Amino acid sequence: MLIKFSTNKTVPEVVVALTLTVPSHHFNIIKVHDIQEVMTNGGLLC
Repeated sequence: MLIKFSTNKTVPEVVVALTLTVPSHHFNIIKVHDIQEVMTNGGLLC
């Protein structure tokens, strides 16, 4: 299942918002990937 949301927030703002909001719904964030770093260092990692 894919759920999409639109936002006017920047990526760093979304990361902060999710980091603050997700635990209040009894979920955990295991890892936040730095997409810019991944793309700079050779593209998608498999």
